[in-house]
Amino acid sequence: MAKVSGKPLLQLRKVSVVLGGVKVLNSLNLEIAEGESAVILGPNGSGKSTLIKVIAREVPVYRSRGSHLKLRGRDDWGLFELRQAIGLVSGDLQMAFSAGHEVIDAVLSGFFGTIGLNHTLAVTEEMQRKAEASLRRMEVLHLVGRDIGTLSLGEARRVLLARALVNDPATLLLDEPSSGLDVKGRSEFRSTMRRLIAEGTSLLIVTHDLEDIVPEVRKVVMLRDGAVLRSGGRRLINDASVSALFSIPLHVDEKGGILSMAPANSIK
Repeated sequence: MAKVSGKPLLQLRKVSVVLGGVKVLNSLNLEIAEGESAVILGPNGSGKSTLIKVIAREVPVYRSRGSHLKLRGRDDWGLFELRQAIGLVSGDLQMAFSAGHEVIDAVLSGFFGTIGLNHTLAVTEEMQRKAEASLRRMEVLHLVGRDIGTLSLGEARRVLLARALVNDPATLLLDEPSSGLDVKGRSEFRSTMRRLIAEGTSLLIVTHDLEDIVPEVRKVVMLRDGAVLRSGGRRLINDASVSALFSIPLHVDEKGGILSMAPANSIK
């Protein structure tokens, strides 16, 4: 498991985003330490997708006095530094690779931050070796030669994990990691997340689903209406705080390390 250094990996202070005249993120404060596995939990419309786009520098941030967005203590970082610090696996990325991209080309494109390869990109033998090693680590090397569009959702997600891992990022940012997966796929992906943490790669999980929060995740950030509602340890995942977050009476349960929630009035 990665050692939490105490040094900040990611720092957002008073970060706001206005899209279409609507403030989607509202003076948001967030700090994730190096080696720290955390979850950003919130309902649909809470600003989770926009937060991911802010980290990926895909949307402009409204600047105000005292606001900043820092990566490893720097506010002048670029996408190359981002890929080395945080590997992103999102629904938008999976959709971009949904068809027309061969598995090995998709993974190699992670070195360049592109969607697939083109003739202008020079792939070295070392890149090829690291791409194959990443696919092997994610147990999908046997899929080389296949188009991503022919894979199951679980297989495609593992290929995109391999793509992110070629840059040896300290942290993987996973957007709704179990979305669309069946029961078996969810179980297998949970095992993959736990193995990554055990091997020293920390995870930043962005989700609305408690089941995505594997036991090794110790920091919980609750996001609602574009701002942090609560932040703290795993003890925050209780009936009262989760009910407040989702604005409905909920009961939280945990069995075998798997969290779940259900409407409180359905519990007998």
